[in-house]
This record gives sequence, C-alpha cells and structure tokens, in this order.
Amino acid sequence: MFKECSHQEAIRETVKILKDYGYVVKTEVWASTALGYNYGQIDFMNKDDIKRYYRDFKFNIANMFLGRNSPWISLHNSQFQTRLDIVGICYADLKEPSPYTFFVRKEPEEIALRTILIEVENKHSLEKAIERIRSFPAGAKVIIWTRGEIEGMLEDIPIIVAKNYKFSCYIPELYEICGKTY
Repeated sequence: MFKECSHQEAIRETVKILKDYGYVVKTEVWASTALGYNYGQIDFMNKDDIKRYYRDFKFNIANMFLGRNSPWISLHNSQFQTRLDIVGICYADLKEPSPYTFFVRKEPEEIALRTILIEVENKHSLEKAIERIRSFPAGAKVIIWTRGEIEGMLEDIPIIVAKNYKFSCYIPELYEICGKTY
C-alpha cells in the first residue's frame, strides 16, 4: 500500500514531468469555462462557431501565460471560471510564450491541440474533476488523483494516481501520456 501524496507534492511532480517534456508550465491559473465548448453540441455547430470557440480558447490560453501584459486581457471572461491547477502548453522550441506564439505563428486549433490540461484533485470527487475540465478544446486532459488507488479512464480522460514511495511523490504514467501528446 502506497502513502498518498499531498496536493502540493503532486503538483510539484507534475510540473517537473511536464518541464522534462518541454512544456511551458503555469500553475494555479484561472481558465474560463465559458470559452470551452460542449462536445455533445458539436454536431449542431457550424464551422464558424467552432473556429470562434478555438479562437477564444487561444485568447484565454494567451492571457493565462501573458497575464496583465496581454493586450487581449479584456477578452477574458471572468464570469464563469474553473481553477485548473496546471496548464501546460507544449512549445519545446521556445523559451517563453509571446503574443507572436499565440496569434501569428500558430492557428487556434493547433494551440488547442498542443495544450494539455491537468487537474490535480484531492478535495473533491473524480466526477467533479471531470466536470471541471470536460469542455475545454485541449489536445490532452488528465486527472491526477491523490486519494485511493482508482485508475483508468472516465469519459476518455485518463485518471492516474500520484503515489508517495518512501521519500517522494511519483507519477510514472504521466511520462507515457506526455510522450503521446506532442
């Protein structure tokens, strides 16, 4: 039986793994769920609506990384927010993201496909964690579970358990997931 990792230990280990894979990581950010879309409605949306959702997602990701320096901060909708403990965007070829990265070099769909959203959950249920990240148009979504030993898939989102072995937290399955997303 493994000892549980604390929330902070799991975040620290997750950030380390993401950085090992070349992700730019920002922790404890806020992301607007209003800018995500509901996958169940995709069949009823026209191409312009889908492009708009991806574009809005791109604005929101840029605002997360650029913060108050973002010239698009006013486009951030603060009314509907969900806290995501870790949002990483994979740009192994860049030191720091810039407006050029988000608005010139890459298409909105590519920004979304290169983004991994990771929810580190230790206070609520897995169902709540799924609800918090379900509607984002990200390339990969993962839930790091810090309680119990329940692993597997829920709604096509991998659930992996952070384990504390002797002196440190470790999440070996995340390496495999990160390797598949870029």
